[in-house]
Amino acid sequence: MKINIKKICGEDIISRDAGKKIRDLLLENWSAKCIEISIGKIPIGSASFFDEAFALLLKREAKTIDEIKHKLKFVDICDDDRKLLNYVLMARITEVKMKA
Repeated sequence: MKINIKKICGEDIISRDAGKKIRDLLLENWSAKCIEISIGKIPIGSASFFDEAFALLLKREAKTIDEIKHKLKFVDICDDDRKLLNYVLMARITEVKMKA
């Protein structure tokens, strides 16, 4: 399964609404062995987008970080976006652990 963020979200690649589109699509296809995510080598730089699309899989959908790491493959994410994505995921991991 491949998801092209630019094709799905168009010009809106930074909002929570765009992130929710991606999260909904991920959940619809969660049974796939691997989901490749293409950002199109363009920087997103939006914590809101990454939180809504990926980090809320931890909080709202009860996915584990291991599930996410093994399921999702980011094929062309820039270094700054990877750092931001990791930061947002770690924040949600900490939040989930504190509530447990």
